[in-house]
Amino acid sequence: MGSMELQNAACYRAVLARDTRYDGRFFTCVRTTGIYCRPICPARPPKLANCTFVPSAAAAQEAGYRPCLRCRPESSPTLDAWRGTSATVSSALKLIEGGALDESDIDSLAARLQIGARQLRRLFRRHVGAAPITVAQTRRVLLAKQLIHQTQLGMTEIALASGFGSLRRFNETFQRIYGRAPSQLRQRSSGATTVSGISLLLPYRPPYDWQATLQRPATAAGGVPTRGAGDVTVGPEGTKITLGDTTVTVVATPGHTPGTLSYVFPVKDQGQTLMVAYSGGTLTGAFGTNGARWDEYVESQKRIAKAATDAGATVILSNHSEYDNAYTKARLIAARREVGENHPFVVGAEAVQRYFTVMTECATASKLRAGAK
Repeated sequence: MGSMELQNAACYRAVLARDTRYDGRFFTCVRTTGIYCRPICPARPPKLANCTFVPSAAAAQEAGYRPCLRCRPESSPTLDAWRGTSATVSSALKLIEGGALDESDIDSLAARLQIGARQLRRLFRRHVGAAPITVAQTRRVLLAKQLIHQTQLGMTEIALASGFGSLRRFNETFQRIYGRAPSQLRQRSSGATTVSGISLLLPYRPPYDWQATLQRPATAAGGVPTRGAGDVTVGPEGTKITLGDTTVTVVATPGHTPGTLSYVFPVKDQGQTLMVAYSGGTLTGAFGTNGARWDEYVESQKRIAKAATDAGATVILSNHSEYDNAYTKARLIAARREVGENHPFVVGAEAVQRYFTVMTECATASKLRAGAK
């Protein structure tokens, strides 16, 4: 069943059977009630004559339907099942998911994708059944509703976390869509968590091999994964993974978490292949007086430095932008570059090695300062 090739008869059979295999693959708009539901909705199935089937929640909301309060479309697995039908649409959806339209407009999004705004709207109509702005609005609404039901966050926190610019806009949107204030929706919820922090339920579509998932190797002392039959883990000297014609070197660099990884991989700039060293293990504050952890970290920095040298890396990236000066370099990229000009992120092999030398020396000094043995 294609993303925009929904067959009424097949969809209706899934609705009558409440077939979990179709959950998230389409939504049912009920003309007599003005709501849209998941195929597994527990409510009495409507007549086929009153149903319209759409491929996404955004398409339903753009058509003027409001989410069902019983089956909760925000809990549907793979709301983005229509991803992959177009490379441009897939890229746009990822950017929207990251909040690209929360503060910017459709023209800015289209410019990032290097196409026109009109062409982007046409692609969304074809593959998603709704405009990009509707997809963004639906994402905000459904995320907010999930936070209302599954957390004890305050309404202001939920409004900001889900991408609404203000509490007023948040309240107005929920009043328009649901006909009630957000706080009234929370009163209907019986499953909101009372534990500290945020805990959200991840939806899935049955059947699911829970037994195989639960049988994954447990972690050994110190949080290092144990090796099971057929498992692929990162060896002490790094592991090379080939994806198509690209080989990525992965090195364990246990920073604030034992499983932190660093990478060496190629990229292309103006037709030239450049090698990048990505430093993942930069925070070491959790080591305290544990000398073994400090020593392990220092050795790991030497390993990633060697991997970078062997590959001829001339670009350094860090998981903390203040370490690689990424913000300044990113601004330089925005300026027009002449063909043949060096990329702002290209610092040279010597500077890459100097980065790892500084990381090693800082870790050694921190170990001494902490009194670790």
